Amino acid sequence: MSVRHWPANAAGRLSRRSDQRPAAGSTHGSSNPVRDLAAELDRLGGQHRDAIRQRCTEIVRTLTGGIDGSISSAELVQAVVGAVAPLDPARVWLLLAVLGGRYPDGGQVAAVARGAELDGTEAMVLATLAEVELTM
Repeated sequence: MSVRHWPANAAGRLSRRSDQRPAAGSTHGSSNPVRDLAAELDRLGGQHRDAIRQRCTEIVRTLTGGIDGSISSAELVQAVVGAVAPLDPARVWLLLAVLGGRYPDGGQVAAVARGAELDGTEAMVLATLAEVELTM
């Protein structure tokens, strides 16, 4: 997984094929990027969604000691943001390793840590999750 430094609003603009439209009641494009990303995650469905949710749950469980597995995707994404804040290099490494399923290199860690300094923890967590959704 190669994580780029994405602008703060990148997570709300996930790529989709031009023939796909947001589901009825979609929050895509709303002013809440956590809810937007969670809606995209929920639309994935099946094993793909479950795998990302499981990885997010493991991050939160590792850093906070526990989490209710039945929470909504939006609550889970917000829990990941809260668990990794402040997003220092050690937490970046954990985030990238767990979500990407492989050890990140130093350049990836440095880029995300620097992005968190510039754009905030939430923006970088959302960008990383968005990239995982698209590449998994």
